[in-house]
Amino acid sequence: SIDSTYGMYAIVMHSVSAANNHDNLRVRLSKDGGSNWEDDASDYQYACEGKGSNTEEVQTVSTGQTYMILDAHTYADSGDASHSRTGVVYMANPSSTSKWTVLTAFGGGVSGDNYAFLGEGCGFLQDDGAVTAIQFYMSTGNITTGTFKLYGIS
Repeated sequence: SIDSTYGMYAIVMHSVSAANNHDNLRVRLSKDGGSNWEDDASDYQYACEGKGSNTEEVQTVSTGQTYMILDAHTYADSGDASHSRTGVVYMANPSSTSKWTVLTAFGGGVSGDNYAFLGEGCGFLQDDGAVTAIQFYMSTGNITTGTFKLYGIS
């Protein structure tokens, strides 16, 4: 669980794949243990970029959204077992009531267009309430495979 035990948490994910091609992995935060997710139209800001082995460079940004995207690349569907993503998301200050919770991410995998990709991003909840839960979900469809592990960093 996310609480005041640690000032920073790491979420390590591996073998994550999507039900649909060209999905983005999204993130939302909760201040009540996951009963309700912060999802008002201007709750989150984010900026992310990535590079593919096809030399494609992508960026996505928002100054007000109902979710965060921490990687500009889209996912390939799970019809091909070789398509997946791995990465780490760091969450700073989740229990603070005076600082906003900031997430940074770094990862890579196979894109929806069958290229290797490397992506990074940063986003935050525009609220200083203590965060107690995190939700990962796809822009359409489901996460069909993958492991997410939460680690506290002291």
